[in-house]
Amino acid sequence: MNGVSMNDALKKCEVVRERRFTQAGPGDWYFLKVGSRLISLGDDEQFAESLCFAVRRNAEHFEQTR
Repeated sequence: MNGVSMNDALKKCEVVRERRFTQAGPGDWYFLKVGSRLISLGDDEQFAESLCFAVRRNAEHFEQTR
């Protein structure tokens, strides 16, 4: 990915959840989807949503300062 398409992908990132059964029991596992890539974030929904918000906001700000 070049810099322009990466920034576009970051602006469109989203949180994806998957139901899993782990040693701690059943629950959701969260991923950040950037383009076609998934980045594992763990089981904390608030962290996943906050990170997604921050990534989008930073990508939008980066575009405004170019």
